[in-house]
Amino acid sequence: MPEINIDSQSFFSGSELFSVMLFPNSKEQRDHYKADYASRLQDERPELSVDEMAKTEGPEGKYTDEKWKHLAKEFYEEAVAELSGMFVASGGRRTLRTSKSSDELKRDVGVSAHKGNLTGIVLNWVWSIEVHQPGGGSLKKAFHLIESLLGPKLKGLDKPFGARYMERAWAEYRSVSHLWAAMLFWNWLGKPDKLNPNHSTKNLVFLLLAEKYREFGINHMPHSRKGALLASSEMWFPPKNFNIPGLKIQHPEQLLTDPEGVGHYNLKLPYPPPIPLGEEAISALKEYRAPVNIN
Repeated sequence: MPEINIDSQSFFSGSELFSVMLFPNSKEQRDHYKADYASRLQDERPELSVDEMAKTEGPEGKYTDEKWKHLAKEFYEEAVAELSGMFVASGGRRTLRTSKSSDELKRDVGVSAHKGNLTGIVLNWVWSIEVHQPGGGSLKKAFHLIESLLGPKLKGLDKPFGARYMERAWAEYRSVSHLWAAMLFWNWLGKPDKLNPNHSTKNLVFLLLAEKYREFGINHMPHSRKGALLASSEMWFPPKNFNIPGLKIQHPEQLLTDPEGVGHYNLKLPYPPPIPLGEEAISALKEYRAPVNIN
């Protein structure tokens, strides 16, 4: 199974996570995304300089001005070194020279994000339907809800959403569907900072939420399928050394079985996943009719 290679100590670990979510099947596209990100950040963020960072205010009463300037210098140098390292590791100028333009990449990101978001909605709804109708959670029912409830909005945005399109999107992005479902849940909760996928350390906690969706998918056996909804072997997985500073665990499975032992990094959420079905979804579900196969 492929591994999400993020480091809890990295300033820019979010770019690694999003590159996987957007382009799970192409290392070339992941490298292009990261090289473009690093290049644009260096060009577009003049505030990333020692002088500019030293002008910011430190924690009140904690550091002298001289100490704060020293810390700002260290932070800046470490961040720039890491950004340069990411640029080089992703192929640097060679990658940018041989890849599509930034505008073309932006369009690809838009298409990928739409497909990924659909698969996250599908996975969440399959789980929600299963909670509401034990034994009833299926892809076709989730597709039906998307067409019934989200279709008009997607059509207005000129976004494709038909059943065949969703089947192709699911086949292409199901290996990261748990990540997109976690993103959906994070947004639904109001984007709590402790699950922020853009933030180093906190995006590892975000992965703990994604693991709950992955665990559901690899264990859920829809009636209409011969195997599980998701194949464990193809799913993108957290780092083997799943290290969150201050949290001594060897594997994320421990957080699913021993949630009390994870201190302030545990997933004490106001609501557990999945996002529950609303009244509209329950009503639309009653209108679903399974397709009839005529041999």
